Amino acid sequence: MSNAIVEFAATNPELASRGLGVTTNAERWNGRHAMFGMFFMAFTAYLKGHGLIPDADKVLDPAQWGPLAYGGFGTQITNERAIILIAHVHVLFVSVIAAFAPLGFQVLPSYSPCALCITQDAAVCMQ
Repeated sequence: MSNAIVEFAATNPELASRGLGVTTNAERWNGRHAMFGMFFMAFTAYLKGHGLIPDADKVLDPAQWGPLAYGGFGTQITNERAIILIAHVHVLFVSVIAAFAPLGFQVLPSYSPCALCITQDAAVCMQ
């Protein structure tokens, strides 16, 4: 992974300077999304198996849902797929917000002399 980061930075310095492209953070988020997808598929199967998704196999009505009722290639989606789609869109928006406005626990302060320091005063941390 470190070789890919260095190679990308060398070939695309304008993107790498903005934090775009191959980074360990991007791969971390990619893994989180993959884990969420696997979890939600299993969770949806559990909900469907126990009858907790109403009319899971019912196809969405285009008169009521419009273009949202269609998947790819002119096929219509079911209630179950609509629920999965909404969950993934929600996680996508949360990830985008977290990428642009990270919470305090996600980023260590740049002025911190050590990784374990959580105080803002470097002198206090060094004691």
